[in-house]
Amino acid sequence: MRGEFKDSHRANLTVAMDKSLLDQLKNEAKKSGHSINAKTNLILSKHLQFYRHVEEQRGFIVPAKVWKEIVNAVDEKKMVEILESAGTNTFLIVFEHNNVPVTMENLSKYLFETMSLWAGCYHRFSSFTDKEGYLNLVFEHDFGLKWSKAMGFVFADFIQKALGLSTKLKPMSSTMTIKVKA
Repeated sequence: MRGEFKDSHRANLTVAMDKSLLDQLKNEAKKSGHSINAKTNLILSKHLQFYRHVEEQRGFIVPAKVWKEIVNAVDEKKMVEILESAGTNTFLIVFEHNNVPVTMENLSKYLFETMSLWAGCYHRFSSFTDKEGYLNLVFEHDFGLKWSKAMGFVFADFIQKALGLSTKLKPMSSTMTIKVKA
């Protein structure tokens, strides 16, 4: 399932919960076309890998329409500065708390496919290796060219500093691509 941590080590757990919560869970699972188990795993993964850290850092969630207005109102240089200081710390804290080494594979799996997607930084992520051997990280969003540049710079800079890999950035109004050379 997209946006879910896959783990071949499954364990069984019996849980007692309020009937109203179970009814909501069943309805959500049915709407999304998932089993109750898959939906429960996704909810728990999102909480443990993302929302728990938002709560610990006393964060808040902003609707996309409001975020777009904020992006338009803030100077691009200032936005990069804010994202760089807050984002880099958050990335490293989450990896450290979960005992996950910072590798390109783990950045893709934990940061790009899940946490930043769940945070609403973009609505679609994909990756592929092109014929020149570059790993292409592709992010689709609704926040304009300024957001592509700011988000792209922060992600590319983190990849360069944390992994020592060279990057090329291709920002567009609704898509941003980072080309990573190993």
